[in-house]
Amino acid sequence: DELDAMRDTHSLLVLTNHPLLSGRASRVKNIGKLIEFAKGCGDVAFVRCDDLARAVLAAPPAPSALP
Repeated sequence: DELDAMRDTHSLLVLTNHPLLSGRASRVKNIGKLIEFAKGCGDVAFVRCDDLARAVLAAPPAPSALP
């Protein structure tokens, strides 16, 4: 649901996991399902935050929404 909502609004989904919780078998399984679902969407990219920041800084500025 969260990934679909982010895709609908062309937003960034940052998934942060703590090993104490995300290392549990059921959560690892669900993260795997999320990754497979995202890969199948066709409009989802997996990037590191520093690589995304470089790409944003290198892109031309977006037109201002303000007059």
